[in-house]
Amino acid sequence: MAGSGVAKGRPYEMIRQAIRTGVFQPSQQLTETALAEWCGVSRTPVREALSRLLQDGLVVRTEHGVMVRARTLEELYNIFEVRVVLEEKAARAAAERRTDRDLFILRTAVEQYEREVLAPDPAVVISAMNFHHSVWRAARNDTLFDLLMQLDMQIPRYPDKDLSSAEVRKRASGYHRDLFDAIEANDAERAAAVAVAHVTEQRDIRLRSFSAHDDTAPSADA
Repeated sequence: MAGSGVAKGRPYEMIRQAIRTGVFQPSQQLTETALAEWCGVSRTPVREALSRLLQDGLVVRTEHGVMVRARTLEELYNIFEVRVVLEEKAARAAAERRTDRDLFILRTAVEQYEREVLAPDPAVVISAMNFHHSVWRAARNDTLFDLLMQLDMQIPRYPDKDLSSAEVRKRASGYHRDLFDAIEANDAERAAAVAVAHVTEQRDIRLRSFSAHDDTAPSADA
């Protein structure tokens, strides 16, 4: 297995990160024995990790064993179809329920992204995630937060270099600032509209890129 001999760690976090970053590729078979050696642990914690990853939807159980979940254009579209709805609700709720502490955290996240907008990955990616997670927390709805985090776990399986362009990052920075301003002003309608526009743009960029560059993806017109 790729990466054998790495330092001992927590199997769940290690395997999850390897899937999200592409170390373990879509449809790659994962065996308990190889993973135990790779993680530097016994098979029992690996078995528990795989059970959690099955619940997360990052791996699937087939007649050939456990495999990294395959990527499809349909799945990517479905993820964003749901995410647009949830992000809209989160933004609306955040504008209605945010506290002064939430505003401080959101302002800090916006300004951090603005400072790092042209920084190399993963710094700018982490900054973007921090902002979105802060909006979700400000919504004061644990169920909504958990659902968004579940979707957020799936998206890194579809890496997209187009999102790293300076133009796209600068537009994202503008969306973040506009969303913060709407939340600060308790403008739920405006916050919802900005969130939808931002996530819809991300969706369209990823769909175009996946259709164009992934050999397993069907045509976007299919």
